[in-house]
Amino acid sequence: MEGISFSLLAVLTLIIILPQTGMFFFLFRWLKDSQEKTLQLKMLEIKAEQSKDIRMLRLQAYERLILFLERINPSSLIPRTFQSDMLSQELQLALIQAIRAEYEHNLSQQIYVSAHCWRNLSEAKDHIAETISLIASQVPPDAPGSELAKRILQGIAYANQPLPTKTAIEILREEVRSFIE
Repeated sequence: MEGISFSLLAVLTLIIILPQTGMFFFLFRWLKDSQEKTLQLKMLEIKAEQSKDIRMLRLQAYERLILFLERINPSSLIPRTFQSDMLSQELQLALIQAIRAEYEHNLSQQIYVSAHCWRNLSEAKDHIAETISLIASQVPPDAPGSELAKRILQGIAYANQPLPTKTAIEILREEVRSFIE
């Protein structure tokens, strides 16, 4: 009798505990899967938000670099830098210094653009500085700054090719178009 009651007790225990254990494991698995899916969705939302933020930073970098190129264009740079009492040599130094300062102010933007864009931008900056120095070497250092300013603007106006700043701007615009699409 004792063997039967023990067997009966064991069977009853299995009948009661086994379904509850199964239900517990099912519930545990369901909760775990639910939490994993929630976590994955949250991670996707965070990634999308970060991507949006990075996109905005990149667009701002392109804007700043286009502004930089416009600001170092001699037709924009000379009126901002020229003072009526400057000598040719003083104007040359002021123009080169302004270009360098603009460039240094925008150095950090290179992390947001391609190496190709940055290289073209740097080459445009160098070309403008070299052109200013080349034209300045043809003007006496003690000549009025207005003479150097006039010659620089004439040299650019009569150039057979577009300014490298314009070319660099077009390259930046193309990259922005491909980035946005």
